[in-house]
Amino acid sequence: MKKLSLLLILTLAFFNCTYAQWSTGIKGGLNLSTIHTSNDLVSGYLPGFNAGIYYNYEINDIFEFQPELLYSRQGYKWDMIICNSAGQFVEKNEVKYRTHNLNVPLLMRVNVFKILSIDAGPQFGFNLGKHATGEPAWGVPKSKRFDFGIVMGAGVRLSDRVRVTGYYCLGLSQTLKDKLLDIENKKRSESRVIQFSVSYRLF
Repeated sequence: MKKLSLLLILTLAFFNCTYAQWSTGIKGGLNLSTIHTSNDLVSGYLPGFNAGIYYNYEINDIFEFQPELLYSRQGYKWDMIICNSAGQFVEKNEVKYRTHNLNVPLLMRVNVFKILSIDAGPQFGFNLGKHATGEPAWGVPKSKRFDFGIVMGAGVRLSDRVRVTGYYCLGLSQTLKDKLLDIENKKRSESRVIQFSVSYRLF
């Protein structure tokens, strides 16, 4: 058993030294985020930004593994219709709800051509805080602390150090929680983020 373990360790070490290349860098860009709800609560996308670091593991010429640690400013817009006691329209108030997220995508990259790649993988998100503008007196729906989703998209290598990427982040877990608005357990609410980024390899 010990000999087998030693052989496995030596084989992996040889594989790493022969084929794998490690690199790390920084990245940042634009977010367009919203929340998809089954009761049409949210009306549109809200601009934000993302910034962070990545660690790239080049398995071979075709496959790469890239975990990232990103600060991501996300949120949604909510067009709230206010009516009087008779049900007549009074005014429309736009609420902008922003969250501060720490996202950890674990991406698998397939290099289709020399400059083009297809990227996809799971993402784990953590809500660090939130604030709203135009918030009504009774507040806005609360957000959960954890978000899980799938990231998919493509990237173009502009040089040995610079790459541009476009991703679609599809949330799979419940994002909002509010019993008064019938969201908790009965209605679905998942995050949606369109993300454009530029990355720069440091070393």
